[in-house]
Amino acid sequence: MSTQTDSVYKILVAANNTPASYKALEYAVDLCRKLKVEYKLLIVYFVALNPKQSLPYIDHLEKAYNMEIQSNAEKDVAECKSYLTKNYAGKVNYEFVEVEGEGETGPLIEEYINETHPDLGLFVVGTRNLGSLKRWALGSVSDYCLHHLHCPVTVVKDLDSHVEDGS
Repeated sequence: MSTQTDSVYKILVAANNTPASYKALEYAVDLCRKLKVEYKLLIVYFVALNPKQSLPYIDHLEKAYNMEIQSNAEKDVAECKSYLTKNYAGKVNYEFVEVEGEGETGPLIEEYINETHPDLGLFVVGTRNLGSLKRWALGSVSDYCLHHLHCPVTVVKDLDSHVEDGS
């Protein structure tokens, strides 16, 4: 559980350029506008790179993949910032942060929160609404966050997406 050390209530939203992320952002913005206390809304875009490899040639592949990940992230960040400006400029105060690290997104989020925002009041994340089979095969950032973060977590479903794996 979080321990708010000051009177500012911190809300962090994991952002990427997806409808599920934008639903989570909309939820967090609506919540902030209703709060009667001072708040700090952090919108964070996480870039999870592949870890360095010590094997010959594999390391070159990972570097190439990471360059592609970074290139895609730059485009997504620009689109996210444009979306934020278009939809929320002047409506709510927020800070946009980019975090880059190696490994899976879930542990990267956990490490960032533990190190920089141990007093976080709420973490908000969108979900693609995958069925259990796809969630098991592909992994789920929202599932990871629910089970590993030491602060309240709100998972916002993208109701426009649907489950197709029969589970």
